[in-house]
Amino acid sequence: MGYYYYISSLPTIYFKDDQKVDSESFLLNSKNFLRSKHFKILSDLKYDLNHQAITKEGILWQNKLKEIKLYSLNLVGKQTDTNSFLSPLIKDRLKSIVANSNPLEREVEIMKIQFDVAKDFSTLDPFKVGNLYTYYIQLQILERYNSFDKTEGFQVFKSIASNVQST
Repeated sequence: MGYYYYISSLPTIYFKDDQKVDSESFLLNSKNFLRSKHFKILSDLKYDLNHQAITKEGILWQNKLKEIKLYSLNLVGKQTDTNSFLSPLIKDRLKSIVANSNPLEREVEIMKIQFDVAKDFSTLDPFKVGNLYTYYIQLQILERYNSFDKTEGFQVFKSIASNVQST
């Protein structure tokens, strides 16, 4: 009974929304309601693309999120990847983003696509454990988005630009 109550009590999240729960708290709370094998999978899911996933599900998530990022980077470098799993709709969105946005806007839009792709993994049954995996990834994406600071980012950019000019 506790598992169903826990799932039902999770707040709905949207991209660019104020974060109602952080991923670390979510992970710790979820441990109380999941079987150990499901918790192992959940804790292996990381938005950090440098994380080396160890579970089959973690590797699948990692590959999907990386694919979106790599495809967009290839577009910036004017390369095309014909072996991509991405749908034509997502490819078109990425092409539009790369063509029409600055690097910060591009990164935010890529995160939006990743957030939406994660949502596509959800099932119609709200009590399936896979929905918790989706929720956890989406929380991590929101945390990254909310960590962006335009003022601090501009200062870092100016610092890098001045270092490049002085060499």
